[in-house]
Formats: sequence, structure tokens, C-alpha cells
Amino acid sequence: MSDEKFASPPAPILHYFDGRGLAEVIRLFLAAIEVDFAEKVLVEKQCLESLRERGLLLFGQVPLVEVDGLNLVQSMAIMRYFARKYDRYGKTRADEALCDMYADGARDFVIRFVAYVFSPNREAALEELRVKWAPKYLPRINDALLLRDGPFLLGDSLSFADIVAFECLEYCDELLGEEWKTEYPAAAAMHKACHALPGMIKYFATRRRAPGWVGSYVEDVNRILGR
Repeated sequence: MSDEKFASPPAPILHYFDGRGLAEVIRLFLAAIEVDFAEKVLVEKQCLESLRERGLLLFGQVPLVEVDGLNLVQSMAIMRYFARKYDRYGKTRADEALCDMYADGARDFVIRFVAYVFSPNREAALEELRVKWAPKYLPRINDALLLRDGPFLLGDSLSFADIVAFECLEYCDELLGEEWKTEYPAAAAMHKACHALPGMIKYFATRRRAPGWVGSYVEDVNRILGR
């Protein structure tokens, strides 16, 4: 009998720039649930154009994930695909709806951090994060976590929505400091629980963690996008 019959399926392949951006939540989720994946980093404009010419980017944008014979685009669609595949969407339709609600709300917060990176006035953008967006979203994440017993949004079970919220909290730590943890203890507990996941420990301990707010990331993205 051929060994090919028992061969493992190929690892998902993530195509994105050499930075966090809109793909980092995918990396974090796959790391958290210990799903190995490969990356193809876009380093030149032609890398992006090639994906477009091959018809792999339905909306002309990355991130792109090649998995199970599919070419998936749009970050949250990719997250939901993996959530369903690896049973990280809760146990009921109600859980699924809550996950969608929590994830979409937290994603709105993440976009504020992404906008900060590309802002021509980072000082003003950072202050807006501190005085406007963090006070809007952190209480809501904390309140959602208080609805269930356990460190995660659905209680003891990790969902993809936790990782979307975790990304927000990680950026708060990096850019705004850790003072928020005192005021929002449930969010702080979830942040700590996510960091303690074996896959997450490994991810943060390696150089695989993409660069964030420093270096030439913004210039590289603008060059590849031709803007």
C-alpha cells in the first residue's frame, strides 16, 4: 500500500508583506491552535502582481492563504475558515453569533492600530488611540469576558474571537503601556491565558513574529503597492 495514502495534507501558505498588518491575526490564531503554516513574503511589486495575474486574489489584495485547494482572501473570512475547520467557533449557533460579534468588534479596534502605523502624524494618532479608541473598546472587551466563567470569551474554550481580541490587547501593551490591565482585569486575564498557550509561547519565542512598528515596513508596503 502506498505511503501517499497516509501523507499529511500540505501546510497552509500565507502570502503577505514582511510585517504584521492585516495578516498577523491569522499567524497568531494558527500559532495558538498549533497549526503549522508556511509563509511567502512579498518583497517586490512583481510578487503581488504575479498573484493578481494568476487570479489568486479575488479582490486584488493580500493576505492570501492557500489551503485545502482554496485561495482564501480577506482576513476575517480566513479566520472563520480555520475556526470552523479546527472547531474554534463554539458549540452552538448562539456561540457562533457571539464569536462573530466579538471578533468584528475587536477587529474594528485593531484597524485603529493599523491606521496608526501608516499615519503621517504618528504622535497625534497615538494620542487618539489613547484618549478615544482604547476607552471605547477596552471596557467592551472586558465586559464581554465577564459574561462567562473562564478566561476566554466563551468560557474555558478558546475561540477565534479571543485571538482577534488578544491582538488588540497586545498592541495596547506595546503602544499604550500596561496600565489598562489594572482597570480591565478580565481582559488582562484573557491576554495572559492566550500568552500561556503552548503554541503562542513558541511563536513569541521565535523570530517568526513579524516586525511591528519599526524598520522599513511602511516604506516596503507602499513601494510594493506602488503608492
